[in-house]
Amino acid sequence: MVDSAAVISLCTEQDLKRQAEYTFAMGRHALADTSAIFRMKPSTPREDRLPRDQFLELRKCIGGTGTPLASHRLDEEELRELRKMYEPQAEALSAYFLMALPSWLPTERSRENWKVRRPGRDIPFAVSDPFSKSDL
Repeated sequence: MVDSAAVISLCTEQDLKRQAEYTFAMGRHALADTSAIFRMKPSTPREDRLPRDQFLELRKCIGGTGTPLASHRLDEEELRELRKMYEPQAEALSAYFLMALPSWLPTERSRENWKVRRPGRDIPFAVSDPFSKSDL
């Protein structure tokens, strides 16, 4: 949600921009408060969740939709600055709860969490499972 709010706040104007900024602020505070409750220190992401090639793909995806988002307003450096405000806390919580942060772009493997476990099959290490037991 915070990722989406960051993008929307950069790609829109007026009321929608203001709503996205409020959502971003609330999400950022929720991450900060939750990490404080669990006494988690912000951590540096192991790898960039949005490398340049994926950023360009994200901008292309936004431009190809019928939404009020203006993809030309999405600036890579501005988005990086917003991400610095919440990703360290999100990364710490991700490691603590063994749940990978979502990717910026959908993958073919993406499914809703409620569809992941099927009776009679092994439960994955974590529902979001790019992590493996060897990562610990």
